[in-house]
Amino acid sequence: MNMKKTRSLYNELGLQIRNKHPKRRVKAKLRHDRQEAGGPNEVTVVDTHSRLCPAADPRFAYRGEDVVQTLERVCTKLGYPTTIRVDNGFIEAFNSKLRAECLNAHWFLGLEDAKVETWRREYNEVRPHGAIGARPPMAMLPWRGTASPADQPPGFLT
Repeated sequence: MNMKKTRSLYNELGLQIRNKHPKRRVKAKLRHDRQEAGGPNEVTVVDTHSRLCPAADPRFAYRGEDVVQTLERVCTKLGYPTTIRVDNGFIEAFNSKLRAECLNAHWFLGLEDAKVETWRREYNEVRPHGAIGARPPMAMLPWRGTASPADQPPGFLT
């Protein structure tokens, strides 16, 4: 039965069709509680302050154990972040850049052939980001110690 027939039957019987109200998934007031990142390594996995991408780990399936393993590997080199936040809007924007600049631009025969690490290094060390003053993310990080990650051997953040 189509909608016109349903509406006419409801009208004949003196009934009203219920209006469906969309359910809000996240309360708007919860979004106001989020504070901007004030410095590097406050929010991860892609740092919202410096825009640094500490790891790119292509897989067909990413289980919880894989996430923990990748975070442990990165955090031992960069330090543990103050907060881990899942921000789908920010992650989707990052994923679209990865897709457009890396995945759609190259032909991969398999996961071993993926040039994601090369793209990640270029994203972190060379590519200017408008959100941080047209600088690469590495320029935003106040590294302690004698050497910065840019001076480290290849694969420092891998």
